[in-house]
Amino acid sequence: MVKAAGAPIHGFGMQGHMTTGQVGSVSQYVSHMQSFANLGVEVAYTELDISTPSGSPNFQQQATDYATIVSACKQVSACVGITTWGFTDKYTWLSNSAPLIWDKDLQKKAAYNAILNAWASASGGGTTPGEGGGDGGGSGCSVAQYGQCGGNGFSGCKTCASPYTCKYSNDWYSQCL
Repeated sequence: MVKAAGAPIHGFGMQGHMTTGQVGSVSQYVSHMQSFANLGVEVAYTELDISTPSGSPNFQQQATDYATIVSACKQVSACVGITTWGFTDKYTWLSNSAPLIWDKDLQKKAAYNAILNAWASASGGGTTPGEGGGDGGGSGCSVAQYGQCGGNGFSGCKTCASPYTCKYSNDWYSQCL
C-alpha cells in the first residue's frame, strides 16, 4: 500500500528478540529474509538479542543460535547487516537473561566467536570481520555498502566494495555509499 502510493521503500529492518533454543533453522531465516528481498528491498536485523533462561543459561546454545542468524543473513544477498540490541549483559534491557555477546564482566562469550566463525564460513557476500588488519585496505579487503570506511581512530579496512565509494560524514565516521 505504501509503495503503491509512490513512497520509496529501500529496506526492511527486523527486530529479533529471541530465546535460546527456540531459534529456527538457517533455511527458515533465509526464506523469511528472501521474501522481503524479493520485494526489491534490503533487509537487516536491527535489534538482535538471544535471551538465556535466568536460572541455567546455555551459552553454547546461544552461540549456535546467533550463528544461525548470521549464516542466514550471509546467504541472502540483500541482507545488509545485523545489529545487536546492546553489546554487554552488564547494560542490557533484559537484565536477568544474558542476551548479548559480552558478559557482565565485559568478557567475550561463546556467541562472539560463533558470530565471527559464521561470518567467515557462511556463503554469501560481504567482508570478513577483521579483514585488512587496519592497513587501510592494502591486503585486498573491502567494505560492503553502508559499512564504515574511515574516521578518526578508525583502523579497519578503508576500501569500499565496487561500485561504492567512501563518503565523509563527519570527523569520526565515513561510510561506503
